[in-house]
Amino acid sequence: MGARPCRADAAVGHPARPRRHVRPARRLARPRWHGALPGPAAPRAGEPRPGSYRALVQGEAFALRYPSTGYTRFDLDTPKAMPLGSDVGQTEIVYAHLGGVRDSHELLFQSSMGPSEDTSPERCRMAAGANALSPKLDAAQVRRQIVPGLVLCGITKQNKLAMTEVTSVSDDEGRPGFRTRPTFWEMP
Repeated sequence: MGARPCRADAAVGHPARPRRHVRPARRLARPRWHGALPGPAAPRAGEPRPGSYRALVQGEAFALRYPSTGYTRFDLDTPKAMPLGSDVGQTEIVYAHLGGVRDSHELLFQSSMGPSEDTSPERCRMAAGANALSPKLDAAQVRRQIVPGLVLCGITKQNKLAMTEVTSVSDDEGRPGFRTRPTFWEMP
């Protein structure tokens, strides 16, 4: 009888004993996608769909001037300024002169208005509700918060999305006025 080959001989490929087949290491399986393929994230609940807004007014110059007496109302749906005694129901911002010489004014927001870091309608709509300013800003708050570069967003009384970018602030002896560029969208 012949000599039995040892395991060491089989490992180096001894011709007397055939090599055992060793399975290759398993490869990691590719993920199987169930449902939609990955891509841009779907909007979260309550977040509007991109591209579903229609611009009505875009970037036209508009001035929010200090009222000489009483109140000036601003309708953001149009946009237009209305003097004292006009219909309050359609206005979103009221600029009030309280009778003093210096720092005697306040801004009143009749609908939720909030600052946005982005000028897209989707982000603007989120800022209008989630990041709202106080409904009443006194003179010191106006000076601190309403500054050039501020993008202020809100939902108007006629259910339109309004974005007003403050481009400059003038100050005539404690009576600020604001130059803005409003944009309005019809919401889905």
